[in-house]
Amino acid sequence: RLRGYFNRYGVKYIHVEYEKLYKSDNADEWMRIFKFLGKGPSENLTMEEVRSAYAYAPTGAQKRNLRERIRNYDQVKKTLKGTKFKHFL
Repeated sequence: RLRGYFNRYGVKYIHVEYEKLYKSDNADEWMRIFKFLGKGPSENLTMEEVRSAYAYAPTGAQKRNLRERIRNYDQVKKTLKGTKFKHFL
């Protein structure tokens, strides 16, 4: 359902599987994400390196200012207004 929406509006996205991120012995899924984002290592990354970075990753328990983190925040807010997804902001 979301894929159709993303495709219809030209939103670039990547499908990620939890199992491939956290249950795998290799970091291929992580490198695929980094390559998609154009940030971070996209080759020669190991799961040991990924796991060592877990301690530095922010969690949902931390206060997040989405307006500072999302470049087109106002557009996203307008798009989500009146939908079942509005609570994400």
